[in-house]
Amino acid sequence: MLYYIWLKFNYTLSSYEMQYYFKNITIKTKSRILLSRVNNSTIFKFIFIGKIIVFLIKVYKLKRNRKMKKTMSKIIVALLLIFSVFADCITLKVNAATPNFGASIYYSFDGNNYKNIPWNSITDINLRTTSTVYVQTRLAATSDGTLTNNLWTSIINSDASGNEWFTFADYPKVAGSSELFPLLKMTYTTDGTNYSDSKPPLSNLKGVKVTLNGTLSSPESDGTSPFVTVTAPLIPKADYIINSGMINQTMFPIRGEYSLFYSWSIQEWFYSMSPSMNMGQFRFLNPTVGGDVTAKYVDTDGNKISDDVVKSGNVGDAYTTEQKTIAGYTFKEVQGSATGTFTDQAQTVTYVYTKDAIAGGDVTAKYVDTDGNMISDDVVKSGNVGDSYTTEQKTIAGYTFKEVQGSATGTFTDQAQTVTYVYTKDAIAGGDVTAKYVDTDGNMISDDVVKSGNVGDSYTTEQKTIAGYTFKEVQGSATGTFTDQAQTVTYVYTKDAIAGGDVTAKYVDTDGNKISDDVVKSGNVGDSYTAEQKTIAGYTFKEVQGSATGTFTDQAQTVTYIYTKNNVTPSTKPNDHSDAPESSKGNGNKNNSTLEKKNTLPQTGDDKGLSMIEMISGLFLIFGTIVMILFKRKRQD
Repeated sequence: MLYYIWLKFNYTLSSYEMQYYFKNITIKTKSRILLSRVNNSTIFKFIFIGKIIVFLIKVYKLKRNRKMKKTMSKIIVALLLIFSVFADCITLKVNAATPNFGASIYYSFDGNNYKNIPWNSITDINLRTTSTVYVQTRLAATSDGTLTNNLWTSIINSDASGNEWFTFADYPKVAGSSELFPLLKMTYTTDGTNYSDSKPPLSNLKGVKVTLNGTLSSPESDGTSPFVTVTAPLIPKADYIINSGMINQTMFPIRGEYSLFYSWSIQEWFYSMSPSMNMGQFRFLNPTVGGDVTAKYVDTDGNKISDDVVKSGNVGDAYTTEQKTIAGYTFKEVQGSATGTFTDQAQTVTYVYTKDAIAGGDVTAKYVDTDGNMISDDVVKSGNVGDSYTTEQKTIAGYTFKEVQGSATGTFTDQAQTVTYVYTKDAIAGGDVTAKYVDTDGNMISDDVVKSGNVGDSYTTEQKTIAGYTFKEVQGSATGTFTDQAQTVTYVYTKDAIAGGDVTAKYVDTDGNKISDDVVKSGNVGDSYTAEQKTIAGYTFKEVQGSATGTFTDQAQTVTYIYTKNNVTPSTKPNDHSDAPESSKGNGNKNNSTLEKKNTLPQTGDDKGLSMIEMISGLFLIFGTIVMILFKRKRQD
């Protein structure tokens, strides 16, 4: 009767269907109590009794006879007791010594961030942006126990029909917990069926299988649960997918399987990504590239105040532009769609800002020559941060503009800025600069040196080394710049002390006879000397031979003073007229006066006169004698 009721309400499930149903529950929930460990008979009984209880409860609600309800209540209580017994049996079965394993499948587009492939969902693969798809299977123990050999998983690069939509980018890699990993073995297949330990060329590889080769324990000695992962990097065959018409089509492009073996039964689960497993599907996309969306940031005058931000995407994709925070500006409005979808046309979104009034650092324009010397007054510009500034090039007399250093135009910032205009000096002939070289008396001791150049050019004069002199000082600017006036720089030297030859003053008569001692003068070369004329008794100075004054040289010098000898007339003894009468005293005095005049020696000038008279008289006497002799001879003849 109960079996009839079961069939009537269509609650009968085949053993395989129930097994499959509970396996799906196991994978979804990853429960530590895996009903897949319950054998087919137990599952059927469990479901059958449960359905009977539900049916009886419904019948109980329909019956109005109190006696009948009591009978039904007893039956329900009895069945609940039977259900609890079965539940205990199931619990004992689940707690067997073999660990349960949960299985999951993951994918990643960068090899790092893995996501679980959702059940009954679609995962898109954009062929324009995806170069590699990483597929990963994971098996993890969810209960305690031991298991020997009966655990394996595989990844096959083909769909159920054998079509290959990917190529391997590299050989798959296996990883696992510390104690499980050494027990794992990887084998390779080139046809999806037969496996070998030999690693084939990557171009021939179709799949791999990883098998437990030994006994594992759960948990491991460090308290963690055993796990194993197999990761395969796959490259979509874009041209093949497009040419096969599979764009925007859902499909199961890869397949694989894993198997869990238990002591009392064999459970094999396939995840061939087929509709029968209700696994997540993949969909290949080849979208049309849309026009860029450009976000611009300007002030109220339309001036750019921040870099544009360009968004790219495919037609139909959503985009979002962002309002920036820009120093010195306040957001005012947005022109265009801040959010939207990409189209086949370029789009622009403009964010408009008003400028804040913030005092900026000054901008100073300097005007200098090529040596950095200021040649005109600075010009200082002031304004708010973000305001524009412009500096001007000046026309400066005597200079030609060369270059500008810094930004001649720009915007004020919160920092001071400098713009330097550099000029070259025009060539204007300046006055000569003459360097003179003199001794302490101002006498030239070396040739002048004349420097020429343009006004403003620098000059340098040189101190000479002059034999016999030592530099003392410079008068004027030894270095400086040429002006429009002539300039003089005087180098003053002191004469070195060099002993010169003696200067000897000699005193002789007209016959060259020495009439007084020589006077010797000594001094240094260049020093001046002066010889003195002596007054010598009985002699009158006649002339000097040589330089009575001059300068000492390195040679001895002689100055000769020549004198003529004076003629002296003897004086007579005066008469004594003391007895003469008074009347004659006056005459006597007169005579004495005359005698005194006669006895007085002639002066130097008188001596010269007498000498001339004597000479002339002698000549006349000689001439007269000759004439008389000649006259006598003529008469005798």
